[in-house]
Amino acid sequence: MNRGKMRILAIVVLAAVALPLLAMPTRQELKLAEGTVREMMLPEFNALKAGEKSRADVAKAAVARAKMAESEAEKMLLLKGAFVLYVRHGAFDEAVEALMMIHTQIPDVPPQIVSNIVESASRTMSKDRRDSLVGLVERMFLKAQTVAMYRSANGRVQLWEGGPYWAEKNIGAENPWDYGYYFWWGDTIGYKRENGAWVASDGSSSNFSFDMANTPTYGKSHQSLRDEVWITADGKLAPEHDAAHVQLGDGWRMPTKHELAELGGKCYWTWTTLNGVHGYVVTGRGPYASASIFLPAGGYGDGASLNDDGSNGNYWSSICGSGSGNAWYRGFRSSNRFTNSSHRSYGRSIRPVHP
Repeated sequence: MNRGKMRILAIVVLAAVALPLLAMPTRQELKLAEGTVREMMLPEFNALKAGEKSRADVAKAAVARAKMAESEAEKMLLLKGAFVLYVRHGAFDEAVEALMMIHTQIPDVPPQIVSNIVESASRTMSKDRRDSLVGLVERMFLKAQTVAMYRSANGRVQLWEGGPYWAEKNIGAENPWDYGYYFWWGDTIGYKRENGAWVASDGSSSNFSFDMANTPTYGKSHQSLRDEVWITADGKLAPEHDAAHVQLGDGWRMPTKHELAELGGKCYWTWTTLNGVHGYVVTGRGPYASASIFLPAGGYGDGASLNDDGSNGNYWSSICGSGSGNAWYRGFRSSNRFTNSSHRSYGRSIRPVHP
């Protein structure tokens, strides 16, 4: 990366890291960020004032001190201050190194905001260079969002005020980017894809097919589902037929149609590739900007096949849909996202929630 490009990158991301706003930082704001570290490292700044040290020297000392800091808050202040000092000194390579250290700790800004900042700051660049710069910065922030997933309390991430806590991975998944198990609507066993076949998680079947004949809830009216206690009076799957409740216990449940719709309306969605898996990073806004989950595009099960994995995501809700064969789910592609009602016999992913 050349020095001009590095300069733009450093200044752009400084706006996102030091002050998570869409506006670029003012001179006063830069001085404030530097002043925070000055109070913590007064001897070094006295040496800087006396001409005995450069800003780069002080920044290097701040990074060294950050590595030994026990408090995460102290570490962040030191690294942010070091970043500002490096930028003001013109040491852009070192500034980006400090930035990377910051974003292996706590992500402050959702990737979409970073894209907006970069786009605004790089309008004079050629399209190829601008796209390259946007991609680089987004990758840095998406890496940080992955770190945030593992920092969630007990595997739960709240993405908006008053909302539920979302699990960091699908049922049956070992990692946030794994597809996990697939379920027909009302199924609590789940099926994983092995050697081109659907294998039951409990070993009861090694060649399952997602079709109407294997879906006891298919073809039943709302009243029939209530009579047979598949659903409660309000149309939700009963606890004994809620895969999240059965598989995880401890208050976990499947999300409602409304919660899946709110996930779309109250969060930033950024299509990306995580560990080689396509999907969306879903990030909270405002006070929840450091919280995120990754929803892999796991496709869906239809008969003996897995369709559209890598390009299409499908997540069941707990709510019965219109007609006698449908249920509500949240679907997405890289180009659009939607809440829809479709066949209960399809195999879809489940992302659990907790009150």
